[in-house]
Amino acid sequence: MRQHVKFDRPPVVEVVCGVRFNTGGRIKLAHLGAFWATLKDAYPVAEEAAPIMRAPIDNEPDLVPRTWLITADGSELLQLQKDWFLLNWKKADDSHPYPSYSLVKSAFDKRFGEFSDFLASEGIDINYRELELTYVNHISNANGLGEVEQGELFVDHLYSSNDRFLPTPVQINWKTSYVLPKGYGRLNVTAQTGMIKSTGERLIRLDLQALGLPGKASRDQMEDWFEVAHEWITRGFVDITAPKLHELWGRTL
Repeated sequence: MRQHVKFDRPPVVEVVCGVRFNTGGRIKLAHLGAFWATLKDAYPVAEEAAPIMRAPIDNEPDLVPRTWLITADGSELLQLQKDWFLLNWKKADDSHPYPSYSLVKSAFDKRFGEFSDFLASEGIDINYRELELTYVNHISNANGLGEVEQGELFVDHLYSSNDRFLPTPVQINWKTSYVLPKGYGRLNVTAQTGMIKSTGERLIRLDLQALGLPGKASRDQMEDWFEVAHEWITRGFVDITAPKLHELWGRTL
């Protein structure tokens, strides 16, 4: 039985649900434009960005640009390219609290279903290569950074200040990885010092990213993969962060 974790005020600022796939290079920029036409009321803003390249597999020189489709309030973003589909929920400002994983995942399921149906209508089949679930957290003075010493924030990286020559570091940048069960891939945890652009205030960015694929890319197994990934991300977040902050973030489960 899966164990769920819930916070009323988590420091999460972005959640990404995505799938990497292969269509034999059959998706063209025109397809992405035609798909946007079906969603323009919901995503009125379109932008282009450099394509996602994930070495060593992605080395094709002719990747079309990545297309961004953005809601009017900036809280939801679709990222499309010929081998990627991602839905991002982003905290545009304090008036956009994290809506819950179930709502973000439902939005992803809906939009990816529409994208898959569109490709099918064009005679294009999808072969799945990788699934992604990512949580981005910003821990600043506004939500607890000032409540603990930097060396106490992450319990896997505690250090003693007794008899130390080196002072508290002004910057951190570390990464750890864990193997997901069932051969589902890996959970990558990254923490690094950052800054709030509007104020210049220091923060710690904590990313938890699950990447992998079930043995058979059936709908049921893909749903199970996301459930496992979500459980490992949320329980992993609890494991690595200071218990002192869990109450501040409103942990209820």
